[in-house]
Amino acid sequence: MIIRKDFRVTLPNEPGQLARICDALSVCGITIRSLAGIAGTPPILAMITDNDEETRRVLHALDLSYEETDLLLVHFNNNPGEIATFSTALAEEGINVSAVYMLGEASGRGMLAFSVSDIAKAKDIAVQFGNGFD
Repeated sequence: MIIRKDFRVTLPNEPGQLARICDALSVCGITIRSLAGIAGTPPILAMITDNDEETRRVLHALDLSYEETDLLLVHFNNNPGEIATFSTALAEEGINVSAVYMLGEASGRGMLAFSVSDIAKAKDIAVQFGNGFD
């Protein structure tokens, strides 16, 4: 089973916070694979990196609070209805999707990362649909 971590970081609502985190990660050689900023009180930065352990260390060093969730990586053919079919199958099994990220696309295939309420069942569904994992 391919699992990545989704780090949801609570940020102070101040200029420069994104730069602060990105700089600290880059100094440690950590690549950000996906990033989303979510406005609110407080703002949240959701990110996937290439090194979970080092990312934790950086976030602790910056004294930032965060939550981690597991993500299931799934490949899809870039055809109409592919994601709809997969997400419908998840819903029919009572699996809630709390986040989804597009991680990239190449040669007519996309890679998505799903945060779901039951990752083992979601993996089984993905395998049934013939979706590959990296």
